[in-house]
Amino acid sequence: MSEYWYCTCGQACGDKPKCPACGNPRPELSHSHAVGELQEPEVVEHGFDLTIFEDWPALMAALGLRQDGHSQRDDGTANGFRWVNDRKLVVVTRCNPIDGKYVDGEVCSAQRQGVGGFASYIGIQGPVGQVTLCVKAVHKYAGYIKGESPGTRDYI
Repeated sequence: MSEYWYCTCGQACGDKPKCPACGNPRPELSHSHAVGELQEPEVVEHGFDLTIFEDWPALMAALGLRQDGHSQRDDGTANGFRWVNDRKLVVVTRCNPIDGKYVDGEVCSAQRQGVGGFASYIGIQGPVGQVTLCVKAVHKYAGYIKGESPGTRDYI
């Protein structure tokens, strides 16, 4: 029977010796993992305080993100926009950086002031490799980041 695994980039690699997406070699499995057991990647988080993008569409393209509805609070109310890719990356923005609106349809204050690309707070979670790529992309495509919280989604 083959050993199935996920790469740190989030790609499900089946029984291949290398990741088809990034080329990483299959790691050695410890004896505690049964042969044929699908190994889930470690999930990590990262947060950004108020953030304004110069090119949100470029970030979406670089990470393969698409909008996937809304993020919800514990009480079931929507608190942001949910963006996902096929490699288990989830990005939540308080404001939609495309149209400048909150979930309730209100226009974000930055958008009212003529500032496009306003995401407000950002929460990122997913496999280590995907979150790392996303954090680098946020730094690359954002024109302003008020603060950040590595390892946790402090802001949203």
